[in-house]
Amino acid sequence: MPRLHIDRIPNFCKFWIYADHVYAIEWAKTLEFFRLLELGDQRELICFSAWQIMNLNHSYFSYSKGSDKILFPDLTFTVWTPTEAARDIITPLIRLQMDRTEYLLIKALIICNPSCDAASVRTREILQKERIIISKVLFNHCMKSHGKALGPNRFVEILALEGILMHQAQRTKQLQALMTVLNLRSINPKLMDE
Repeated sequence: MPRLHIDRIPNFCKFWIYADHVYAIEWAKTLEFFRLLELGDQRELICFSAWQIMNLNHSYFSYSKGSDKILFPDLTFTVWTPTEAARDIITPLIRLQMDRTEYLLIKALIICNPSCDAASVRTREILQKERIIISKVLFNHCMKSHGKALGPNRFVEILALEGILMHQAQRTKQLQALMTVLNLRSINPKLMDE
């Protein structure tokens, strides 16, 4: 298979996957509880959740621009993403008509996932406490915005997105690993391999 040479990519294109990993790290550093964690646990938590955050960011941006396919801020789009991968998360966002508050809260819940086995017990306890707080805020928002009849169901549907994002992140990691093994990546950022 031919190797993708970066000099063939137009210089106006940004490498969004890498940039969004950096954005995910910087966003996580703004969270108050994140600063309480040991450096090693911060790293493990980022490695565990960065792909999910990145996929949610891409999907929410695309949804907010009215697209049902992954669209980047410079209005470029991917040609290698399987169609079903984009629809895994964008379709539910469209169906739910997710608002920005719900987006930010599910994003916070993703990083507050205590199932990160590589994190210490102390970190998982902190994450669990934060997760409970954020879940209550999300539930109250759903109840206030959609009423007692529709609020609980909406809350559950939003939480279900986390499982979809986790599955999607696993597939994205596998694709990146395959591209590395087949030597199809033009650059090999260490950050993405972790």
